[in-house]
Amino acid sequence: MYTNPTLVFLLGFAVFLFFAIWFFSKRKNNEWYGAAFLVSSITLVSYAVLAEGSLVAHNQAGIAIYYTRWLFYAASCSLLIVSIAKFLKTNKESFLPLIILNILVMLTGTLASVSAGAIKWLIFILGCLFFFWQIQLLFEGKAQKENHKLIANYIFFGWAVFPIVFILAPEGLYLINNALAALLYLALDLLTKIIFYLHVGSRQKS
Repeated sequence: MYTNPTLVFLLGFAVFLFFAIWFFSKRKNNEWYGAAFLVSSITLVSYAVLAEGSLVAHNQAGIAIYYTRWLFYAASCSLLIVSIAKFLKTNKESFLPLIILNILVMLTGTLASVSAGAIKWLIFILGCLFFFWQIQLLFEGKAQKENHKLIANYIFFGWAVFPIVFILAPEGLYLINNALAALLYLALDLLTKIIFYLHVGSRQKS
C-alpha cells in the first residue's frame, strides 16, 4: 500500500500555485479574489513545507506526523473566516473574536497532533469547542437565508470534516495512512479555499 504523501503534497502545491496566479490576475474585477489570492498563497507555501518533509514529528509507532499544516491553517483560515463573515454580514465586532478563535482551533490541532494519550483527546475536544463557538459567532449576521444555507453547506461538508480526517489519520487513531489522509485534506482544502471563492465570486457577477 502506498503510504508516502509527498506526491499529494506536490500536487497540492501545483494546484494552489495555479489558483494563486489566477486569483491574482482576476483580483481587480472581483472583490473576493484578493483574499482568495492570499489564502491560496499561504496554502501553497504550506504544501511546499509539507513536501520538503523536514518539519515533521513522529508518533509512538514512528509514523510521521505533519503538524505544520495546522500552523499554516491559523493564517489561511483566519483570512478565510473573515471572508465568510463579510459574506454573512456578521457584525464587524465579531471579526477579531473569530480570528482569535480560529487561531486557537489551529493551535489546539497542532498540539493534539503531536501529543499522545488522554491529553491528545482533551486538547482535541477543546479545539472542537472553540470551533463550535466560532460557528455560532459567524451566523449572528444579517445575511439572507440563501447565503446562510450556502455557508452552512461549506461548513458541514468542508470545515466540519477536518476533525474527522484528523481522527482517522496517523495524528489520531491511525485508521488511514498519511497518503490517504493527505489526499482527503487536499480535497477539503480545494472545497473550502478554491471552490468557495469561485462560488462566492461568481455570485458577485450575477
